[in-house]
Amino acid sequence: MNGADRGPRWGTSLITFFHPTYFGLPAETGYEQFVEAAYSDPRGYFDRMLDGSHDAGLEGVELAPVPAGYEGALKAYGTPAGVKAACADRGLSIASSYMEGGPLIRPGLENGEGRAEAAVLVDEHARFLAGVGCELIVMGTAPRLQFGDEVYDEVPAFIHERVAEELNRLGAVAGRHGCRIALHTDAYSLCSRDADIDRLMALTDPATVGLCLDSGHVTLDGGDAVAILERHLDRIRVAHWKDADEPLDGRTLKGNFLERHEVMMSHFRWIGEGIVDWDRFMDIVARAGWRGWAHAEFDFAEDPVGLLRSHVETCRNRMAERVAG
Repeated sequence: MNGADRGPRWGTSLITFFHPTYFGLPAETGYEQFVEAAYSDPRGYFDRMLDGSHDAGLEGVELAPVPAGYEGALKAYGTPAGVKAACADRGLSIASSYMEGGPLIRPGLENGEGRAEAAVLVDEHARFLAGVGCELIVMGTAPRLQFGDEVYDEVPAFIHERVAEELNRLGAVAGRHGCRIALHTDAYSLCSRDADIDRLMALTDPATVGLCLDSGHVTLDGGDAVAILERHLDRIRVAHWKDADEPLDGRTLKGNFLERHEVMMSHFRWIGEGIVDWDRFMDIVARAGWRGWAHAEFDFAEDPVGLLRSHVETCRNRMAERVAG
């Protein structure tokens, strides 16, 4: 077995393919128009993303927000078996699947209404994933500022306790289908800083709730991605491998979600172009023989195939050197 065989499995989130020009649309196409175009030809839309992932040398993909979520995949290929076959034809697997977490955990943090509906949504998602041979739902939590300015600096323990209760409840639902939740470390969320992550990992069931470490998001929010990796590697089945150039105070972000997200994206970088200590990061992964999913992710890339191919080749080579050493 060579070093590459013992290293991470490489994939990407399909959000990397969201730039309109990749699909022959004008660069200025808005998100709603992009979704409309994708759903007008879902098979062609998904075929192009899966072909690009194959051409980039990847092993798996993470289903992303609309229109690249599991509902879109079903529009494209009809059934879970059809989705699985479309991936297999290209040597790919569904590695993980994104699900927006805020609306799912919020009922338990507020008046409780909607908890049953949240469980149904997780059940349906996990049932689909079981049909395509995937066990990971990547899910965020909720923005810190949703709970007031005072929570931005330090989240009270009782909030994390209530979040953990909801995650354990939903994780048990996913677990009925052999799936688990992987908490995504969204910048400025209840699961983005070192203390947040430590507390939520301590309060949740390892059998059904793990961690999706996004090194770029953690760094953007002032956290230490390497330290989190070292402490919680046993809970990490999937990670988004990207960099960031500097911490950014989330309270300075203005406008709607897309406008705030655009500012955040401007601070993300490929590995080695930001401030994450990738030598230490990769040494930890290599020493542990970690075989989780490493997703090279860069939202709305103009040349997704070229960027992914270069990024993954660089990471594979650096990891192979560490495994061999």
